[in-house]
This record gives sequence, structure tokens and C-alpha cells, in this order.
Amino acid sequence: MNARKTKGSADDGSKAAAQRHGTRTKVAAAAASMVAAAAAGVAVARVVRRDRPAVLHVAPHGERWEIRLEGNKTPRKIFDTKEEAVAFARGLAHRQLPSELVIHRVDGSEQDRHSYDA
Repeated sequence: MNARKTKGSADDGSKAAAQRHGTRTKVAAAAASMVAAAAAGVAVARVVRRDRPAVLHVAPHGERWEIRLEGNKTPRKIFDTKEEAVAFARGLAHRQLPSELVIHRVDGSEQDRHSYDA
């Protein structure tokens, strides 16, 4: 006889509740450890969820390339090559959901646009 439980068995409700509780506990523990790390001055990578998209631009900056958050006057970071800037900006866009990444040409015109949803 097969000892595995099937979907919809009597224990599913209590298992699901225990899993949700475990997930909430893990989220609370992760949040507490991030707060402690920030208080200690340690940089922590995290995903930021927004109600409207963050728009990141990869654009020329003289002979180099910058990443700028739309609406900011100063660049977030400057790179020697466009490829480095695009790779870094993609990582930022994945951590700031929802977001858009706008990649510009050397002349400043828009070359490509990518959307990242939550």
C-alpha cells in the first residue's frame, strides 16, 4: 500500500499552515538579521518592491557610461564600458521591482528598453 499522502488529504491543511508559519518566521528572521547587519554597517543586498517602476538609464558620460535613476541629477555609478554598465544595471533592475531599464546609444538616443515586473 502506498504510504504517501495525496493532494486533498486530511493533513494538507495543517501542513500548509505550518509551512506558512515557517515562511513567516523565516521572513521575520531575515528582516531582523538585515536590520542588525545595517546597524553594524554591513552592506546588504535586498529586493525593493515599489508601487511604480524605478526607471534606470544606461547613458554616455563623456567617454564612459553612467547608470542614472530617472529624476536624479547625479549618476548612480560610472563605468569604462557600456557592457559593464548594462550588466550592473540589470542586476539593479532585478532588485528594484517593478523596474525599467533604458539603454541609450552613444548619441544619447534610446536603443533598448526592458521591463522587470514583481
